[in-house]
Amino acid sequence: MELGKTNDPEILEMFRKDKERREKMKQEPANIEELKEVLYTAGAEWRNSHFKENKKTGEIEILPIKPRAVADILLKYVKFAIIGRSERELEKAPLVFYDPGAGIYKNNERLIKGLIYSVERDLNIRQYKEVLNFLSVGARTKRPTKNKNLIVVGNGVYNKHTKTLEPFSPKYAFTTKVQTNYNQEATEPTFNGWRLSDWFKSLAQGDEHKERLLWQAIACTVNPNYTAEAAIFLVDEGQGRTGKSTFERLLQNITGEGNYSSLKIDEFENDFKLAHAFGSTLLIGDDNHPDNYNKRSDNFKSVLTGETILVNPKGIAPFSATFNCFVVQSMNGLPRFGDKSDALLRRIRVIEFNKQYPDTPEGRKIKQEYIKDKRLLEWCLKQALELDFDILEDTEESKRNIYDIKLDNDPVVYFVENYFGEITSDRIPVVFLFKYFLNTMTYENNPQTMKQNTFTRRLKPILEAKGWTYSRNNLAPGKYWNEEDKKLLAKYGAPFEDRTLEIDVKKKVPLFECSKKKKPLTGKKLKKQQN
Repeated sequence: MELGKTNDPEILEMFRKDKERREKMKQEPANIEELKEVLYTAGAEWRNSHFKENKKTGEIEILPIKPRAVADILLKYVKFAIIGRSERELEKAPLVFYDPGAGIYKNNERLIKGLIYSVERDLNIRQYKEVLNFLSVGARTKRPTKNKNLIVVGNGVYNKHTKTLEPFSPKYAFTTKVQTNYNQEATEPTFNGWRLSDWFKSLAQGDEHKERLLWQAIACTVNPNYTAEAAIFLVDEGQGRTGKSTFERLLQNITGEGNYSSLKIDEFENDFKLAHAFGSTLLIGDDNHPDNYNKRSDNFKSVLTGETILVNPKGIAPFSATFNCFVVQSMNGLPRFGDKSDALLRRIRVIEFNKQYPDTPEGRKIKQEYIKDKRLLEWCLKQALELDFDILEDTEESKRNIYDIKLDNDPVVYFVENYFGEITSDRIPVVFLFKYFLNTMTYENNPQTMKQNTFTRRLKPILEAKGWTYSRNNLAPGKYWNEEDKKLLAKYGAPFEDRTLEIDVKKKVPLFECSKKKKPLTGKKLKKQQN
């Protein structure tokens, strides 16, 4: 055999495979497995050029790759990033990497470990942590892509502005997606006479706004970059077969396995469970119990509004996160909240599932077969992508339910709804209103420890919406105060000191005045009241 030439098939095959690996390393990997293969080859090349030879024996010692070199190889072939909107967010944001197969950046510790050990499998725990540290320092910083016209779907990035499908690209800092493919030619399929659009009309029961809200829920689910700033609450009375769970499953099927997480209302305030849900397109809470009392809702509101949250998972360092997702909660009855502010309740849209469907083999096929069909999912996605709106529909049905939540959760609202109407005066001193409120709540077996200032602050917007105005110290009750109203205190069991409350009609005090006052009492009627 001449020097530099060989016909040995094994050697030729080795060179052929080596050439293929080198060619692949010049190409962009299409998925995680190809990326790992590139890293494995890069690690092998490093070892081939960094060996130690014993000059006496001629033995070759293969050297392990040190953490700094492992990180350098990874940073060369993997697009690592720290994503945040500000220096403060970047300081605590987690390390992510671009998954070329999914087309998004992922915060996945298991996958990052796989990439690291593809380069050097003999790293110990300390060395592994060193590599992570080098990667965190060397990763590029990126701002999250918040363009609501760009939506990551199963087969690319859909551009709502141009109505075209673009290829995946690491230039976009996306962290969530839906698995369903965009199909421009998709049409609505029919299954033995059943059509999804007809079913939505049946659920809406003739309310076009409710029907539109159902479609908007799908649109928000597939477009996490659109911050709806509201959650959908699916509610029935627990009778079953209302279609509620079928609608939930439809949303899950569109997003795809691994792109949604289960998270109930109270679990948003649990750091570990919230951290586990990070990176999901859809957060769906099934079977919230209506008797559960949700004392806090801070994280729940922050997730809805797209605000940054400090997440504190078990076993790893806390990090700042912005949840690009849509929230859907399911329950048998309306929830109870400790947060009584409009900041929470105006972010909720309630959809009632009132119609009960018969339990038939054909009905079971809807959930088990029809809403899993690829043709239906692609048509749903196409419909959702083509739907344009700025805010979620606030249906009359939803408004009614939100007011019921207020009644159940806010004693001041409940007081106004059930007791305020018994007052006949057109100028009502706050001191009387407060005592009346406390006694009616005790009468309801719901005693309150609220201070008068808090009561006044919470009462003010409620009464203003009903045509009353608040005067701090500019008006006296005068002729617009009806002394007969004091009897309401006795009616609801007020103690003696409250029943004898003195109202000085000439003294300027904090009071509420009706904007449509009745004529003041005069003559015999006024004298009768004063006596």
